[in-house]
Amino acid sequence: MSELPSVERLRAALANAAPLDARAALLCAVLGALAVSERELLAAAFDLAREIGIERAALEELLLQGTLFGGFPRTVEAFQLLRTRWGPRAPMPAIPRPAPEPAFAAGEALFDRIYAELAPAVRRELFELHPALAHWIAEHAYRAVLARTELDAATRELAAVTALAASGCRRQLLSHARGAVRCGAAVEEVRAAFRLAGLFRSAANLAELEVQVERALLAVADREREA
Repeated sequence: MSELPSVERLRAALANAAPLDARAALLCAVLGALAVSERELLAAAFDLAREIGIERAALEELLLQGTLFGGFPRTVEAFQLLRTRWGPRAPMPAIPRPAPEPAFAAGEALFDRIYAELAPAVRRELFELHPALAHWIAEHAYRAVLARTELDAATRELAAVTALAASGCRRQLLSHARGAVRCGAAVEEVRAAFRLAGLFRSAANLAELEVQVERALLAVADREREA
C-alpha cells in the first residue's frame, strides 16, 4: 500500500476507478473506510465529497449501511466524524416504529433479487446457524437498511463489494458482487468497486479474492444473458 497522504491516495484511487463516476467511487470508499476503521481515509473522503458536491444525505445513507459492515460502534464514530468535518446536521423527524409494511416487502424482494435462485437456501442456512440471526438479517439488514430508497440498490451493492473486499469476507463478497450485477451495475463497475479495496489492503492480499470475484462475475453475467 502507498505511503502517500490519505487524501492523495484517495484521489489516485478515484482517478483509476473508471467506469465508476467520482460520486459512486467515493461512496464505495466511504463504506470501505468505515468497515475497516480507516479514520484518516474516511475524513479525507468526507472532505473530498464536499469538494465534488456529493450531498450529505448520500453520505449518511452509506454510514447507516455501515452498521451491516462495521457494526454500530464504528458507525457512530463515523457519524461523529462527519459532524466534525461538515458541522451539525439539520433536525429530522423520528423514524416510525415499527417499520411500515411496504419496507418489509421491499426487504424481502431485495434479498430475492440479490441471491436469485439461491435465496431459499441462504435463508435456510441462516436459520440453521441461528433463528435470531436469520431474523435480524431479514429485519435489520434488508428491511430497515438496504431497502431504504434514499440510495439506489446498485450503488449500495457496489459499496458493499468494496467494504467486503476490504474486510476479507469472501462468501459475502461473492454474493454481493453477483448481487450488484443483478441490481443493475455493470460487470466493469463491480470490478472497479473491488479495486477500490486496494485503499485498505495490499494487492497481494486481494489477489486470490480477485480471481474468485472474476469467476462469480462471469457466471452471473452468463446467467443474465440467458435470462
